[in-house]
Amino acid sequence: MKKAILLCLAAIACAANAEVIKLDLTTATDAEGNAVKYDHITADVMDSVYSEHYTFSPFFYANDAKIMLSHLPSGNSWNGRSWEGFVLSKKNTSAGDQFECVAKGGLGGEGTPFAVGYFSEYYTNTNTDGFPSSNLVQFTGKYYPTEVYICQSSNTLKAITDGMPPARKFTDSDVLSLIITGIDDSYRETTNSVVYNLASEGKFNTGWEKVNLSSIGLCNGLSFRMTSTDANTYGINTPTYFAMDGLTISSTLPTGLSHAAEAGFAVYAHGGRFVIENADAHVEFYSLQGHRLLTTTDTQIDVTAWPDGIYIAKCGGSIVKVVK
Repeated sequence: MKKAILLCLAAIACAANAEVIKLDLTTATDAEGNAVKYDHITADVMDSVYSEHYTFSPFFYANDAKIMLSHLPSGNSWNGRSWEGFVLSKKNTSAGDQFECVAKGGLGGEGTPFAVGYFSEYYTNTNTDGFPSSNLVQFTGKYYPTEVYICQSSNTLKAITDGMPPARKFTDSDVLSLIITGIDDSYRETTNSVVYNLASEGKFNTGWEKVNLSSIGLCNGLSFRMTSTDANTYGINTPTYFAMDGLTISSTLPTGLSHAAEAGFAVYAHGGRFVIENADAHVEFYSLQGHRLLTTTDTQIDVTAWPDGIYIAKCGGSIVKVVK
C-alpha cells in the first residue's frame, strides 16, 4: 500500500514539474530576436513573407525560440512571387485570399494571429536540404506533442467548393488530408503519423478543430504534409494551404496517456509508397469499388503503378482511407 502511494505521489510530482509549452504567435521573432512585423499598409500579414534573409529563412521563432516554424526553406522567393512553409496572418476576412482562414483569425478570435502553412509539394520532393517537408515545426529539445488546432484556408475552401483552375470542385469521393509526423534532430520523420482530413465525404473543415497528437510520442519537431485526390502527373491541383494555432507540447507524457495505447492503425502516402503503421495483422487494400488489390504484412508498399485516387486499407476490424 505504501509503495502504491509513493508511486502515485511520484507521478503527481512529475506531472507538476512538466514543462508545457503552448505556441504563442504574439511572441514571434526573427533569428536575431526582432519582433515579427506586419505589413505597414494592411497591418494584417507578416511583412517578411518573401524574405530570403537568414533571420527568417529557413526558420522564424516563437516562445523564446523554444518553437521554430519553417519559412521559405528553399531560400528563393523568385523575386517576391512565391513562398513556402509558414507565415503569420491576422486577416479577419475569408474571401478566398491565400493568407486567410475561414475562422477569420486565430484561436484568440477574429483579427488575432495564426500561422498559415503553404505545403510546397515541389520543394518537398526535390530539396537536397534533408527536409521531409516544406512545413516543419522544430523544438529546442525533445517534447511530446499533445494537440494542435487546424483550420481550413479560405482559399482552399473556395477551390474545393467552387473550383479554381487548375483545381476542380470536390465531389463526395474526394479527400484533402494533412499528415503530421514527428521528426528527430536531423529532420527525419521517425514517429507515427496523425492524419487529419480537411475535406472528406463531402464534409469540409469550417473552423478551428482540435487534433490529438498524443500518438506521435517523443520527438524534436513535426512535419506537416498534404495529399489530395485532385492531382495529376505534375502533382496536387488543390491549393495546399492550411491554418495552424494552439500547438501544445510537453516535456513529459501527459497523465493518463499511453503512447502505445494511443497509437492506432494508420496508412499514409509518401513518395510513391503507402506507409503502414501499427498493423497487428495482415493488411488488405481495396479499391473504392470493393476489389481487393493486395494483402500484405509489409510496412511499406510501392504504389507508383496504381491510379491516383482513394483506397481502402483494412487491418482486422480497423478500416482507413488513404489517398494516392
